[in-house]
Amino acid sequence: MVKLFARSRPAPVPAGRDNDSEKEIAGRFLALGKQGMLDLMGTCFPGEVARLIESEWPVTQSAFEALAPDDVSEVEACVKKRYGAGTLAELAAWKSKSLPHYRREILRYGCALVPDVVCGKTRMSSANPPPGVHSMMRQDPFAGDLYSGDMVLAALNRARSTVKAGGSYLDFGCSSAALLRNMFAAFPEARWNGCDPVAAAIEWAAKQFPGVNLFVSKQNPPLPFESASLDGAYAISIWSHFSERAGLEWFDEMHRIIKPGGFLVMTTHGMRSLYFYLEKEMMPPDVIAGLLAAIVGRQFAYQTILGCDGLDMTDWGNAFFRPEWVVRRLGLKWNVLDFKPGLNQCNQDVYVLERGAAAG
Repeated sequence: MVKLFARSRPAPVPAGRDNDSEKEIAGRFLALGKQGMLDLMGTCFPGEVARLIESEWPVTQSAFEALAPDDVSEVEACVKKRYGAGTLAELAAWKSKSLPHYRREILRYGCALVPDVVCGKTRMSSANPPPGVHSMMRQDPFAGDLYSGDMVLAALNRARSTVKAGGSYLDFGCSSAALLRNMFAAFPEARWNGCDPVAAAIEWAAKQFPGVNLFVSKQNPPLPFESASLDGAYAISIWSHFSERAGLEWFDEMHRIIKPGGFLVMTTHGMRSLYFYLEKEMMPPDVIAGLLAAIVGRQFAYQTILGCDGLDMTDWGNAFFRPEWVVRRLGLKWNVLDFKPGLNQCNQDVYVLERGAAAG
């Protein structure tokens, strides 16, 4: 059953025969050229993506509001002293360009330069993974991933869900806990868990954040949780890499471990990602055309990538799917509470799923 589903326009297909093969359809997409493909894909999602991205930033706001005005002034003074007037001017410019980003920068610099005040009041940390430890983002100084925390909590707010005191939650594929550390800081009365198959990342994070239950997960289910033991989970750019087979297996595992009515927030590649990668020239047009033909015809596209970190990459590549695939394949077990195309950095789609009562 689907409680809420974003109004979706039909997937575009250039004119041709009804029985054309996927390869022939890809050729017709490619013949449109870069701008033609962008124009065609652009009809499938609203133009308000960029506006929505920073419309709500609850994790950042809560942490920033823990600081007094004098604390912020002290951080700015320390930035000028340590990095120079130029860096301070860049920081100040963000006030008018993007207030949430300005506040994230104050928190980032503050954790490193005035830790007793900023870390003490926000429970954040300046711990920075060394080069040999996997991290989804690199900054110096570093205070974790606030952007994704804002995105997850804003999605839950739209779905009328929340993180509650005493609840148990999982960061699925947490790497070295860039996001998880700030969720723990924002909601210290919840029980936080994080898992990832990259052992070095988990080992580093476990030493830095002992209040979080961190463990190395296998590449295939199950996870070491009792059935219906979690109130919710989130996964940032995880199902964007699973093969269809692996993705469905992990959806079933999430259904097993999350309580009925619990949430799963996930970001994934979709049509907007193909648009993003073509516009930014991060993928060649012929590759985009092939993936576009697959996602239009089968609602799911997958490409393999080279192995890394000594892991089996058979079912870990680049996956792209449409919301129609989510409803068709998951609708008996999950309710779609919220869907926003491209809301993760104008690239990945953001879903909020509710675990239904159907048996696993």
